[in-house]
Amino acid sequence: MIDCHVHLRDQAQKHKETITHAVSIASKIGYSALFDMPNTDPPLLNAKNLHDRLVYGKACTKQIHADFFYGVYAGLTPNPEQISDVLNFYNEHFPDCIGLKMYAGSSTGNLAVGSPEEQRNVYKALSKQGYEGVLAVHCEDESLFKNELWNRAEPKTHSLVRNEQCEIESIKTQIAFANEVNFQGTLHICHISTAQGVELVCQARRSGMKITCGVTPHHALLNTSAYDSFGILAKVNPPIRSEKERLSIFNAILQGNIDWLESDHAPHTRAEKQQGASGIPGFTGMLLLINALRKAGMSEQKLQDLCGGRVNAVFKTNFPVRIPSNSEIRQLLCDIHNEYEYTVYT
Repeated sequence: MIDCHVHLRDQAQKHKETITHAVSIASKIGYSALFDMPNTDPPLLNAKNLHDRLVYGKACTKQIHADFFYGVYAGLTPNPEQISDVLNFYNEHFPDCIGLKMYAGSSTGNLAVGSPEEQRNVYKALSKQGYEGVLAVHCEDESLFKNELWNRAEPKTHSLVRNEQCEIESIKTQIAFANEVNFQGTLHICHISTAQGVELVCQARRSGMKITCGVTPHHALLNTSAYDSFGILAKVNPPIRSEKERLSIFNAILQGNIDWLESDHAPHTRAEKQQGASGIPGFTGMLLLINALRKAGMSEQKLQDLCGGRVNAVFKTNFPVRIPSNSEIRQLLCDIHNEYEYTVYT
């Protein structure tokens, strides 16, 4: 399997997670490749940090499994010189530098390209320089955040702060900008969580645009009732949604409208979560989602596509894709149950 959306922390954030630990769990589950996001510390915004992270990450990975692939995304800012720097690195180091990432809204870290004009300029720069790879985008429109509604004592308010419209409007914006500048790469909408967002992607795809979307286990399996069971531990960006939206996302997977599953594995310490950090460990959820899709009648070929086949096709890679059986999943869930401080899955 391939997980093209993970946050493996380490270095200055090794108290949260390490690459060595994450790869040891991922390889046990059956993953052959992980693509690490750029909101690390230090962030992956220049050639030096990208190089250093790859050297470090690959050394950690080799300790666990000689054939396991570790790659990174380069983060984007509105600065044209910065974009040129990381694009040159991508061109020289693909697939180790697997793609580019833009945060069209704040999340963990401080990498948001928040204003529409800044986002438009990113697309212009990438188009001008002929980028044809994957641009992964975290879609949330900051101008629509209702921060005044946040109450840490009532964690479910997080789903009101960053409501469905924040994602929907941001997806509309990314599609519009990509079309405006004739962007030649693949626009990937990360961790899509709304029915209308999926429909926007499907419409763009039908019009001939190169666009993909991924779904996380928490958006496919959990709804806002999870706050009742897990409280602030269930806080993620974008937030978990209503049961209606969750069911629409699960059905979108079954209907073939989702390109791949991505864990968005993003551990924090329990203390950090209690202070409001967004993100959860995701590997357990991936196993549970595979099991749920099998129970819903999904074919093994479609699971093969969702768990790595489409990733290989879109990123132009050739990593092995082997999915654990249901009996293996039961044992793996027992084996990794206590690997992280907390879970949002029963």
